[in-house]
Amino acid sequence: MSFQYDFLIHAILGLAAAHLDMTSTSNLGEVALSHRLLAIKGLNEALSQPPKNSADADALLGTCYALSMQSSFLGKSVEDFLVMFRGCRLIIEQQWSRNLGSVFHDLDLDRQVEIASSKLSPFPIIDENSIETAKKSFERLRPLCEKSV
Repeated sequence: MSFQYDFLIHAILGLAAAHLDMTSTSNLGEVALSHRLLAIKGLNEALSQPPKNSADADALLGTCYALSMQSSFLGKSVEDFLVMFRGCRLIIEQQWSRNLGSVFHDLDLDRQVEIASSKLSPFPIIDENSIETAKKSFERLRPLCEKSV
């Protein structure tokens, strides 16, 4: 029997509500947290058994990613984000996606670095001299940041 995917839907709704709460005048913080709690509860239940097919594996990983992104919107704790992102990594390490033919099958560390690098390629490479000059400039600003205004 496959999973019920309520946890994934709650994760997506929670992420959407958190995003709207952060970027608009809507007051959806409580709604975001409510969906987040339901998603985490459902995810914990789903993790008690291995996925039976690729849709199940995708739902587990997709839920972890949505909860990770929601953590960054909540702005309460970097620790919460890191815990959720670690959960993504643990699910990837289970190799379920590779064994079951998931859409996430290429998400090993090397592939993630390759994807991130491809997104950064349009940016120019900054020469070492410019980096050192910028560091020195920031160091000169340190006394201004240490005094109260």
